[in-house]
Amino acid sequence: MKLAGIYIQPEAMFSNSKTEIKFLDIMDENQELNDVIGEVKLNKVDVPVLIGKRFLKIFRVNAGPVFSLLLSQDIDQVSAQETWSEIDANYKNATVGLQYGVGLDISMVSVDLRVEKGFQSISEDLTIGETTFAADQRLEQIMLSVGIKF
Repeated sequence: MKLAGIYIQPEAMFSNSKTEIKFLDIMDENQELNDVIGEVKLNKVDVPVLIGKRFLKIFRVNAGPVFSLLLSQDIDQVSAQETWSEIDANYKNATVGLQYGVGLDISMVSVDLRVEKGFQSISEDLTIGETTFAADQRLEQIMLSVGIKF
């Protein structure tokens, strides 16, 4: 949708992200210090609503809010030390953030490079075994997409 040279571009995207969490010197049930490393995989639907401006008919800049809905989460311990009973994070079902970036349109091909920053933490706490830690995990990611116009 275009209005006075500015466009509004709502989208819906399936997103998969993977990251690592690391806690050093966690005391286990044997009173020994160990490092705990976990791999976090999140599947979500992102709905950015971008407001942008086009330049020279091929170059775009845009920014706007992004609403994320968590579909699934998986946390696996990957550290080789003590096997903990469970690593668990209390992830929120929905979060809000900001996306901004640039785009290039050449013929039927569209390329976008965006940065996403989370306004709020996606998790309030993290539990390893019997111990719960406060956590401020904010999504920050760089996204590159290539599309073909129909």
